[in-house]
Amino acid sequence: MDIETRFESLEKKLRLHKRIGLFAAALILCAASLAATGATPEVFKAKTIEAKAIVAESFFVKDSDGKVVSFWGAKGKEGEVYFALLGEKKKKLGLTMSKKRAGMLITGPEGRPWFSAGALKTDRRKETSPAVTFFDRQGRGRAAMGLFGKRSAPGIVLVDSNGQDRVSINTGEVPGMEKGFPALELIDSSGQTRASLAVLEDEKDGQSKTSLIIFDSTGKKRIAIGVDEGVSDQKGTPLIEFFDSSEKFRAGLGISHDKMPGLVMADGREKMRAALSLTGAGEPRIRFKNEKGKLTWVAPPDAK
Repeated sequence: MDIETRFESLEKKLRLHKRIGLFAAALILCAASLAATGATPEVFKAKTIEAKAIVAESFFVKDSDGKVVSFWGAKGKEGEVYFALLGEKKKKLGLTMSKKRAGMLITGPEGRPWFSAGALKTDRRKETSPAVTFFDRQGRGRAAMGLFGKRSAPGIVLVDSNGQDRVSINTGEVPGMEKGFPALELIDSSGQTRASLAVLEDEKDGQSKTSLIIFDSTGKKRIAIGVDEGVSDQKGTPLIEFFDSSEKFRAGLGISHDKMPGLVMADGREKMRAALSLTGAGEPRIRFKNEKGKLTWVAPPDAK
């Protein structure tokens, strides 16, 4: 397999590498909504009642000083059920369950959320996803971990102080692939993925490719650096690929199956048109092809 054919094969595999959304922003918003179970309802004075059954919408427990330390009940059209334990300085441990969520919330001083865990259902996905969220001292969701999608793919997301996803670690799901692939994504302040490190695996031949992809400010793939395992006699082939603003492959630098370096250039249709490489004997070689892939010129003339 020459260097031109090598890059054509690799480009097909690289197209599988697309950003997998974790819908982390929606996840954190849903987790934060666990804190919105409502302020502690106003406590009313009541006489002691002895009965075998009591029917009510809410209950309150007070300590010896008359301070509410716990309350539970149900409210709202969605039939939300809640339970809370109250501590000093507005600290709270709460449990809630409704049609869209079921979870636990822990708040710190001043009542700001610290940690939440539960099964959340977002507007973007029909599936209910188990997740945990961590909050900063201002009550903002800054990190989330959960299982997402129909295959319950695990993922972790780190969020900046403005609520924007900045780092994502996940095992992405790709249509047509039985397995997901591990990926690390770095995201800019506008929400665009700017770098992605992943291990891709071809479902047909089981071969893998480790790649680092660099994106521009519009989310277009521009540079790919990777190591392709290829077939048995091409293990660990290093490659660098360059793409235009339309994400079309235009140039590549790599090592062929015979361990010789090579540089290839492609036209706007991703057809290989020029190649500079070394032969198996270590001699330099230049080859030109027309738009149909037919060899039109080679130097030196006797190069293989």
